[in-house]
Amino acid sequence: MQGQRIEALKRELTRSIVGLQSQSQFAIVLYSSSAFQVGDGGWRDATDQSKRNARSEIANIRAGGTTVPLPAFDLLFELRPRPDAIYFMTDGAFVNPEAVVAEITRLNRSTGRVVPIHCITFIEREAEETMKEIARQSGGSYTHVTGGAP
Repeated sequence: MQGQRIEALKRELTRSIVGLQSQSQFAIVLYSSSAFQVGDGGWRDATDQSKRNARSEIANIRAGGTTVPLPAFDLLFELRPRPDAIYFMTDGAFVNPEAVVAEITRLNRSTGRVVPIHCITFIEREAEETMKEIARQSGGSYTHVTGGAP
């Protein structure tokens, strides 16, 4: 994800964080060839200060690597308590889509409570069928975002 794509992603992510209600908690996990959690790790309360910090961190996101989401799901499913929902976005296709679906489904069902995964293809629709299947398996939703102008 480069250029206009990463800038559009930053805008959408910032908009989502700013719109959270104050009693919410959130975590941002980015992935490419590897995964990392933005910020100090763990859940963050959606306070005004925390949202300002997240906005600053989002502004500093740099793109790189390939589309390998499984390490991000490992991090997400290690969070305690488990997420109530996951919003999963990609602008590209996965190397082995069947394995991605199978592993995300396995991780999601590993403790008995399935977390809805709301899947979003961003600009490109290469991963649309895979994302629809992940959403279906988890009770989530699928959306396509064009990533239009600011």
